[in-house]
Amino acid sequence: MSVPRLVVGVTEESGRQRHADNGATAAEVAVFTEFGTRHQAPTPFLRTAADMVSGDARDACLVLAERGPSAAAAHDALDALGREAAARVRDQVEAMGLVDEGVLRDAIGHEVRS
Repeated sequence: MSVPRLVVGVTEESGRQRHADNGATAAEVAVFTEFGTRHQAPTPFLRTAADMVSGDARDACLVLAERGPSAAAAHDALDALGREAAARVRDQVEAMGLVDEGVLRDAIGHEVRS
């Protein structure tokens, strides 16, 4: 039996979106923004937002404990946590002023993988 995993951020599919002005993909913009380049200081939006999600992870674990250890309950709890976490990352991008065309913000999502 595979264990479901939650992925939050710029996913493989959403990361293919391109900036109109420079042609960079959303995935490239995310990496350049998070870690910086030789011309740009790092602006860690993912790590910052991840720090804010810890309480939500605790709440998701409580939901799982109440429902019992079924695959459907785990998927549902992770999906709810993913929606909340992705919204917080998008909010963090906005709060940090990292929005021009919205490519990075719009590429942030979540997936529950099995």
